[in-house]
Amino acid sequence: MGKDEVDKKCEICFDEVEPDDVLSLACNSNHLICGECSYNYANSVLQDASFPPKCSTCRAPMPLAAFERVLKPEQHATYLNIAAMHDLELGESVVNCTHCSYFEIRTDEPCLFYCAGCKVGHCCTCKVDLPLIGEDDDDDGFDEDSKQAEHLRHLKCGALKVEKKLFEQALQKGSSMACPSCGVLGRKDGMCTHMTCACGTTWCYVCELGEGECDKAPRKDSMVMRTPMTSEAGMYAHNEDYEYNSKRCPMYLNLLQIVDEAWGNPTGEDDEDDAEDGEDEEVFEEYCVSKLHHWRTLRLLKELKDRLGEPKWTELKDTFDSVRNCGFMDDEIDRAGGPLYQRKKNPTKRTRDSDADSD
Repeated sequence: MGKDEVDKKCEICFDEVEPDDVLSLACNSNHLICGECSYNYANSVLQDASFPPKCSTCRAPMPLAAFERVLKPEQHATYLNIAAMHDLELGESVVNCTHCSYFEIRTDEPCLFYCAGCKVGHCCTCKVDLPLIGEDDDDDGFDEDSKQAEHLRHLKCGALKVEKKLFEQALQKGSSMACPSCGVLGRKDGMCTHMTCACGTTWCYVCELGEGECDKAPRKDSMVMRTPMTSEAGMYAHNEDYEYNSKRCPMYLNLLQIVDEAWGNPTGEDDEDDAEDGEDEEVFEEYCVSKLHHWRTLRLLKELKDRLGEPKWTELKDTFDSVRNCGFMDDEIDRAGGPLYQRKKNPTKRTRDSDADSD
């Protein structure tokens, strides 16, 4: 296969990119994305809020004019917003209307915002709609005194906006992890704990360490040691002895049921191989990933609660429904901090200790 033929393949679906495909994209290194895949590619860029858009293969920039050409109307407003956010001067911020595509670049940090387009107001911290002061009472269900009280209540939201942001970040980090090299967030939805980022970095989804930083010195009898030490082999070595070594992690989350009964299979199957048959596999897979994310989120929330202190944490809960009803109870947050799973005692170490005692 010649170079020209390779260059005409879509980097996402691997189909041929037709010469007349006007919605296709090519990065500065000539990696192509066909018109059918360009919409989903643009969505992923907009969801990550990354700017300028980069090639998912080599991370080279995508020409902005070409990227803007493939955007659908519903994507264009989001793109303009992201572009504005990445072109801010020091002290500037973007404030978005919660009901339409209108946004403003501000040098202040307003607690309350009224849209110049659709006229709807909202609290900039909790995003709840605000009643319009001076409008007819019957329009929004508030009399004038209630409107004033509602505005004063949301001014208190603004006083806690930093703490609210830290809380939201804890929830986000608990159910996703950032690549240790480029910082792009990734979320695992399967049993395997190996992650490969678009930037080429391989890392562990349990301990969050890249291949170069994670513990992976192989044993003398290691099967990994007898294979070529490729990038993948290095991560495999990190999974050896996960049952005993606190610096190691399992390759598959479902293996933890062998080590720790708290990770028991909710499908009712006793054998881990049986759990991989039929619909039970999907149930157990979802259970394992959710359990990992739940454990991580609790640890992060405990760190935040300890950092803020009990009075500020209570104030945060009393002020925001999203904090109070987040699904994580204070008692389980307070108990967080333990290991992901209980490891077994190392039988090799016990044997060495026994030999020393006999001597």
